[in-house]
Amino acid sequence: MRDGAAEERETDDREEETSLADVIDRLAETGEGDGAGDENGDEGGDEGGDGDENGGGEVTVNALLDTFADRSLGVLLTALGFIAALPIIGDIPGVSALTGALILLALTRHAVAGGSLRLPGRLGRRSVTRAKMRRALDRVRPWAARVDRVLKPRLTRLTTGGPARTALAVTAGIMAICFFPLIFVPFGVKAPSLAVLALGLARMTRDGYAAVLGYALALATLGVLWGGFGLISSALG
Repeated sequence: MRDGAAEERETDDREEETSLADVIDRLAETGEGDGAGDENGDEGGDEGGDGDENGGGEVTVNALLDTFADRSLGVLLTALGFIAALPIIGDIPGVSALTGALILLALTRHAVAGGSLRLPGRLGRRSVTRAKMRRALDRVRPWAARVDRVLKPRLTRLTTGGPARTALAVTAGIMAICFFPLIFVPFGVKAPSLAVLALGLARMTRDGYAAVLGYALALATLGVLWGGFGLISSALG
C-alpha cells in the first residue's frame, strides 16, 4: 500500500501535465458565466450592446485565483509569472507587487497545505478589464505555442523528486521577493517574472531545460540587484 505522500506527488504530477497554452486559455476564460461581465457590460454605457461580444466587464484578482484553485503549484507559478511578464497587464502600476505577493502566498500555502488562495477586501477586488486582458493574451499566444512545441520531459533530475522540486519553489520565492525592489526600475520585474514562469513550466512539464533557464534568469536578477546595491553603497560611502 502506498503512503499518502507518494499519492500526493502522483496527483501533483497529473495536475501539472498541461501547457502554457492551457494556462492562457484558463486566463482568457476567467469570470465567464458568472454574470459579472454582463452586469458591467450593461452598465458601461459607452460600449452599449457590444460589451459581451468584445469581452466587456472586469476580471478581479480573486476570480483569477478561483480559476486556478484546483491546479498544482507548477500551474500557479506559471500563471502568476506569466501575468507579471505580460505586456500591458504586467506594466500596470501595482500589478508587479501584487503578483509577487501572490507568488509568495501560493508557495506558503503549498508548504503548509493550507486552503484556497484568496485575498481579502480591496486586494481581492483589484481588477483589469477583460478586453485588456484578452488583448494581452492574444499578443503572446503565438509565442506560447512555440514554447509548448519545445517543452518535454528531459533532464528530469532537475525537476522531479523532493530536493529538485523544493529548489524550484525556493528559487521562485526568492524571485518573488526581488519583485519589490525592482518595481522602481523600468522593466526591472521582467527578468524575475520570466524566471518564475520558467520555473513553473519546469514543474509543469518536467523539462530540465526550462529549469536551467529559470535558474539562469534568477542568477542574472540577483547579479543586477547586487551590482545596483554596490553602486548605491559606493555613492553613499
